[in-house]
Amino acid sequence: MSLKDRFSDEKLKIFTLYNLHPKKMKLMSDQKFIESIEVICTLYGSLLDNFKEQALSWYDLWKNKEVEPTMKLIDILDYATYYPAVCQAIQIAITLPVTSCSVERSFSTLRRLKTWIRNRMGNERLSSLGLINIHRQRYDHKQFLNQQIDDSINLFASNKRRLSLLFE
Repeated sequence: MSLKDRFSDEKLKIFTLYNLHPKKMKLMSDQKFIESIEVICTLYGSLLDNFKEQALSWYDLWKNKEVEPTMKLIDILDYATYYPAVCQAIQIAITLPVTSCSVERSFSTLRRLKTWIRNRMGNERLSSLGLINIHRQRYDHKQFLNQQIDDSINLFASNKRRLSLLFE
């Protein structure tokens, strides 16, 4: 089953933002890239000022440049600082969930974290715990984990306690 069978043409147009990745641009002809720019402009034109011209300059920049095989969209943001509309389009592409699984996983994690026992938890702490739980594979590195534990202890030690003890 291919992508075209699973998704309608309108939903497939959303993913044309991924054509801004240099690896995909190198595989495209000039005409095909211009067509994808037109699709992006029709979908996100109100958000992206001067996108067409910046995208064409972006294409010319990467046409003859060497691309690392492990380069991801988030790595490209460093190169896109001089192209604000392209940078905004790449940021939109990064935030698009590839499947609904990642969204559903975050909701089930939230359901496990926000129980009636933890009902008084603030939004910042809840979202931080959720991110740590969802992306726990990033926190498996022992040195990173020890540094985070030390930072957390120092943060809690610097805050004033809510309860005043009788024998202070």
